[in-house]
Amino acid sequence: MAAHIRQQIAVLKQKVQETGQEMDVCKQEQETFSVEYYTFRERNVQFESFVAQHGEQHPDVKKHRASKESMEKAIKQKVILVLN
Repeated sequence: MAAHIRQQIAVLKQKVQETGQEMDVCKQEQETFSVEYYTFRERNVQFESFVAQHGEQHPDVKKHRASKESMEKAIKQKVILVLN
């Protein structure tokens, strides 16, 4: 009986450790996403300001639009992964 209890305690300790590791991974992923999201928001504000100053036809606007759209797509994909 005592051996069974010690075994169960060992199993539970292992599960707690594994859960802690999974939580650390989730926290790191959340922090990474937050940084990417707020970087995107900052760049989007800068992009909109640049468009207002130089107009839609400026060559740099087209280049920055492609970069903005790429970042936006990556963020949307991460959101979809989290929600599924």
